[in-house]
Amino acid sequence: MTRHTILVVDDEVNTLQVMKSLLEDEYTVLTAESGQEGLERLAQADIDMVIADQRMPGMSGVEMLVAMKRLKPDCIRIVLTAYADFDAVVLACNQGDVYRFVLKPWNPDEMEIVVRQALEHRDAVRAREELLVRLERQNRELEKAWAELKEAQDTMVRSEKLAAVGKLAGGMLHELKNQLFLVMMADDFKKRYWYDEELSHFLESIGGLNHIVTDMLDGYRHYVSGRRPTLILAEEDIEKLTADVVALTSSAAYALNRTIEQSVLGPLLVVCDRHKIKRVLTNLIRNACEATPEGGKIVLGRRVEGDEVILEVSDNGSGVSPENQQRVWEPFFTTKGDAGLGLGLDLCRSFVEGHGGGISCSSVPGEGATFTVRLPLGGPGRIPPA
Repeated sequence: MTRHTILVVDDEVNTLQVMKSLLEDEYTVLTAESGQEGLERLAQADIDMVIADQRMPGMSGVEMLVAMKRLKPDCIRIVLTAYADFDAVVLACNQGDVYRFVLKPWNPDEMEIVVRQALEHRDAVRAREELLVRLERQNRELEKAWAELKEAQDTMVRSEKLAAVGKLAGGMLHELKNQLFLVMMADDFKKRYWYDEELSHFLESIGGLNHIVTDMLDGYRHYVSGRRPTLILAEEDIEKLTADVVALTSSAAYALNRTIEQSVLGPLLVVCDRHKIKRVLTNLIRNACEATPEGGKIVLGRRVEGDEVILEVSDNGSGVSPENQQRVWEPFFTTKGDAGLGLGLDLCRSFVEGHGGGISCSSVPGEGATFTVRLPLGGPGRIPPA
């Protein structure tokens, strides 16, 4: 058991000797003959309790104990007082500067009881504080462990979902390729009936379907495998590309009774994979249509900043809440319920970042949202087009 250290402060040497004789069998007892000497002793030793006489020249017992409280708050403080100083000592007790007082002349047996109870109280308070500190530390460790476990669980669930999506995409691609043999014959029919302009245009649209389906499923397979998408880069007129996207989406069922417009600024050459950028813009416009009520308006804007082209899809729909503006990029996060898989925007981001660009969302709930795509004019590596 730890032996407590008690400091006794009194200007009467006889009192110090009596107190030391009374307590030294059980405790380590230090003495001081003035308030100043008592403060010096407190700074030199690890003291658990101070017993001080109230009436001392220069500094009263309460004044010294108040100073000691600032230096060592957990040191328990007892004052010895006569009736004449009773009011000042009671005030000190009420303010918490003194644990308790003992009236003079004091009884040795009572003094031993007071000292033992005071130290038990002090030990209980210290144990409680140490327990609280330990509990707080353990709570922080548990919170950290829980966060790590949750992250590991989310990663495992995400991996399982991605594996399932990859397997599904592979199977779908295989089956669709088997079923789309007629679509792949569109080029042959187009060459055979080249003189029929209307049929040629129709066959060109059918031929594009093969690229769209194959690219879509192949993109999911690359996505779930963790590899960057394969880009087929070429110099493309972004004006024509966006016009094709607007024409395609305007005729889709999700765009019914909604207006899709684009800013027309003239030809602009950008090095990109046209199919993947069309996929990105089509996905963004579809999301905008689904977030916009009938009669709503979606605008595909374009501008150039430095060596980047900025493409923006804006709508006047319900908008995206602040807490979801970052979450929309998380795999499998969706606000569409069973109607959405939650991979579209994350896949779009992988396509855009594969080009060396970036994609972001800004929104005011109830006033619509804007999704911004930034692409280097020269493609990945930002090499300016010739």
